[in-house]
Amino acid sequence: MSGKKTEHSNSQTTRRRAALGYDARSERRTVRGAARRRKARTKLWLVAGPAVALIAVVVVLLVLLGGPSEESAVVVTSTTVPLAPTGGADLLVIEEGGSTPVFVVVQPRDDGGLVLALPGITLLKTSEAFRTLSEMAADEEGALLEQALEQELGVDIDAKATVPWPGLRAAMVSNGVTDLPAASLVSSDSVAGQVARAMLALLEAGGTESRNVWEQLELGDDAAAVSVDMRAVAASAGAGGWTAAALAGRVVAGEGFEYLEPEIHRARVLLAGPTGGDTITVEIQNGAGMVGAVEQATAELELLGYTLIAAGNSEDFPNVTKTRVVVALDATQAGARVQALLGVGSITEDDMLDDGYVVVVLGADYVPAASVSMAPSVSTAPSG
Repeated sequence: MSGKKTEHSNSQTTRRRAALGYDARSERRTVRGAARRRKARTKLWLVAGPAVALIAVVVVLLVLLGGPSEESAVVVTSTTVPLAPTGGADLLVIEEGGSTPVFVVVQPRDDGGLVLALPGITLLKTSEAFRTLSEMAADEEGALLEQALEQELGVDIDAKATVPWPGLRAAMVSNGVTDLPAASLVSSDSVAGQVARAMLALLEAGGTESRNVWEQLELGDDAAAVSVDMRAVAASAGAGGWTAAALAGRVVAGEGFEYLEPEIHRARVLLAGPTGGDTITVEIQNGAGMVGAVEQATAELELLGYTLIAAGNSEDFPNVTKTRVVVALDATQAGARVQALLGVGSITEDDMLDDGYVVVVLGADYVPAASVSMAPSVSTAPSG
């Protein structure tokens, strides 16, 4: 009986819904939903259609025309560019009070025109062990010093002479050199830099008196050869185009010892011959947010003789992790010189740059050249 009542009730409900139009309304809702979806798709096509058509046209044109020009930029990825020093040089070992605080390498003008001063505490690798320049100069045989310098700097030492500092300083005074080091020298990069500048000023003084200095000084070792070479250098230095620099590095000090770990790659770049500096312009940008990075890089690159422009921050500042050196097509060698001196970076050729133009974007990998006095965490005095 209960089942019959349920069937009767369901039948009545179905008839009432049909009479009230439930099924008709459901169908109408379905039709209206479909109409709304068609209308939405029409609006979407009206908005996106032109963009899709434009993209299709661009793709077709690129295919027909062979894509973008391959000459717009050529990327050369390399972190270092080896530069070989050219020619030979003379070595002056400056003596003062029984010690040798400073060593000076003089490269002739035709090979680059460089006066490079090295502190006596500079540590170099020899065939036997690590030794400072002063320790090697004290070696009675004398050959160890020249061999180490030739190996590390990559330049031939044509002649070597010891020079007494009191006499050399007196010659500087008599020839009007004003930026004079102290009467008593100490072995440091700052003092070496001052000696290099004073030496160059003496060489550039010109005149018979400055050239005769080298005959009047009490030179040791290859005195005659060095005297002739220095007279020739003095005769050409007055015309300009010379650079004075000191070997940069990190000073390590501990109980009973002190030495400088040199940044040899920078010295090798400076010894790699003429730079053609008057034809190159270098724009330096800060890409990584390091305070003072542009100023520090500018001070380093001044040694190459290029025209330098400090341009502030790059467009992608401060998110540049890798230094970039972007060069005009005729400035690839200059870019390689810049990259090698900075010690980091990849080189990109860009035909949109003016001739002789180089743009440096400093990344987080750039480390300025600087001497930092420090004490090691453990005793690391060089051993034999």
